[in-house]
Amino acid sequence: MCDSYQELLQCSLGVTAEALSIVNLGKMLNERYLHHHMSHRLQEQCGLLELHNPGIRPLLHPEWPTWKKSTKLQFGKYIGETSDGKATGRYNPATQDKGSAGFIDFALGDYDYPSIAIEVTTKHAWKRNEVVFDLMKLSDGRNKSFKAVISCNIILRENGLAEGRNKTRLKQSMKDALAEARNRLGDHLCNDEREKYFVVSEIAFESRRYWFYDCDSDEFVETEQLPPFLAGAPANGIGQ
Repeated sequence: MCDSYQELLQCSLGVTAEALSIVNLGKMLNERYLHHHMSHRLQEQCGLLELHNPGIRPLLHPEWPTWKKSTKLQFGKYIGETSDGKATGRYNPATQDKGSAGFIDFALGDYDYPSIAIEVTTKHAWKRNEVVFDLMKLSDGRNKSFKAVISCNIILRENGLAEGRNKTRLKQSMKDALAEARNRLGDHLCNDEREKYFVVSEIAFESRRYWFYDCDSDEFVETEQLPPFLAGAPANGIGQ
């Protein structure tokens, strides 16, 4: 069983590497498949959710809420924007007397104070609002327990990888999403001590590419192989 921070982080990065190595199965594949796969692999590799054993505390928390009165979680709260009475899909930080919890796909560590947060998207196109909200939650200093955060975004392509102007726009969209998340957080933005592993993968039927966020240059860097921080992690599938 993994229980130290470094063991949990290595396990999380290894499972992220596997997620980025999935095969494109077309329209049938959606985010829930990947969530189930990652949850299974986290449990299989690290034994983080031994609910049948009362002597072992759970260290894997799916859909972990950043705010929950009944369990005394009091981290970040968020409020959605509306236009003409309809939700826009845009979220902003909220004060403690307004808004509601943000839910983290996977939080690892103690339930009351998890050290690692993982957010995952699996779409057939770039979904700006979803990515921005995920990056907001991961970069929110009010979620003060997070030592490391992972954003794993997979775009499934049926007509090949984006090229030319479409490729340029996609990279710019990544930069814009991170900038927008930071802008919305304002003074709530976390400090530089939080480890950030932000990855985007484009997966076609016979090809793929990756981008990863480089903290030193504050840029998303393109690579044909897994990002350097995932290169040593166990991964299966094509693209290695």
